[in-house]
Amino acid sequence: MQQAVRILGLCALLLPMGCSATGQGNAPQPRASAPAAAPRVIVPNPGFDQWVANFRPRALKSGISPATFDRAFRGAYYDPDVIARDRRQAEFSRQIWDYLDSAVSDTRMANGRAALAEHARTMDRIEAHYGVE
Repeated sequence: MQQAVRILGLCALLLPMGCSATGQGNAPQPRASAPAAAPRVIVPNPGFDQWVANFRPRALKSGISPATFDRAFRGAYYDPDVIARDRRQAEFSRQIWDYLDSAVSDTRMANGRAALAEHARTMDRIEAHYGVE
């Protein structure tokens, strides 16, 4: 489980393009949140395939087992909808002050401080282990 979390974290940090993973073979499954979604048609994407091939040695060097890597990417495919959604994120599509006015509030800051206090020991361990504040 820890390796799976590490690979997903690495993937999230390093993946330059959208992907989806079905977790079951190579056939995409309809998204759970989409009622009666049409089956996905996988469009080959050599760039994504090359990224996965290039990322594998990096993941293995970081301590992820070949079996974990292969299991994590089994069923992963390039999904242009991910790219479209990524490009519409409010953080990147609105002026900074408009975004901050809607995203930052006293309540959210108080909730964040409370969560940090609640999870301080875990955060301290993560910081000590990975050297990231």
